[in-house]
Amino acid sequence: MTRTSPVRQRPFYLLTENCLDASYLIVDWLSQLRHAEGFRGILVRDAPDRRTWAEKVAFHRRHSGRTRLSPDEVQELLGLYSNSSGYSAMPGFAEASVALYGVPEYPEPAAGESLPIRFIGQDLNTPELFAWVDDITAGDARPVLFIWLSKILKQRWIDAFDGWIINSHPAVLPYARGMWAIEQVVMEGVPENVRRCAGASVHFVDAGIDTGDIIRVAGIDPFQSRTLPELSARVLRLATRMLVRTARSLAEHPEEHLRGVPVDPRLLGPNYKNKDFDEPAAAERAVNSFERMLAHVVRS
Repeated sequence: MTRTSPVRQRPFYLLTENCLDASYLIVDWLSQLRHAEGFRGILVRDAPDRRTWAEKVAFHRRHSGRTRLSPDEVQELLGLYSNSSGYSAMPGFAEASVALYGVPEYPEPAAGESLPIRFIGQDLNTPELFAWVDDITAGDARPVLFIWLSKILKQRWIDAFDGWIINSHPAVLPYARGMWAIEQVVMEGVPENVRRCAGASVHFVDAGIDTGDIIRVAGIDPFQSRTLPELSARVLRLATRMLVRTARSLAEHPEEHLRGVPVDPRLLGPNYKNKDFDEPAAAERAVNSFERMLAHVVRS
């Protein structure tokens, strides 16, 4: 009788921003994957400021599960994330996220343990970090790197992980790529395009901007949201959940190899730039555009 050797579990990591939307991802990841075979830790793109981190954890635990914060509490929350990248700078986003999903609580480490989180600084291209990358990718079992970043990884990362870097994008690919994608689609004011692009996508990372093979896609009805910040919160939460689901699939079913579908270049949508939305006037235009479209949808 021939025996089949068990499939070897690939080691995997999460590399994430230290921003408000990432807090939901980190909590889900620790709750569902902390003890998974192959999980090697979370890398946070931020300075190792233990005091600020402790204040964030304390805030989340103090207000865990609440769906409404006072104006002072919202300002405290925003202050904790004021030096982080991400959607925490978008007016109304914090309130919408809390109203929809509550304040997430960071899991407590067991006695004598610590959370498997490492702060690596803001610069993703230091010699020390590349030395670590070279070390963990030197073996036969190449690790998988899941990412939630606002920065583009250099080719050195992609080559080192042999293409096994997986990103989650808060819009439907390949129709809306880049930064603030759904918000900039909304700003253009075409309801059909907003419907097509509202959702999230998990994909492999290649040298392009959100052009890697697509692993999974999910959509939502954008006009079930009452405001643009609420829509933003919904697609971001969908994207973080989909990244966790993909990692769980890898951890729980290593015999099921992840595969992506190549993108048809003819379907590639715009590559939206951060600079085109990174100002209050742009956000205001997008908010007003969403209100007009929502009113039209309700009337029709």
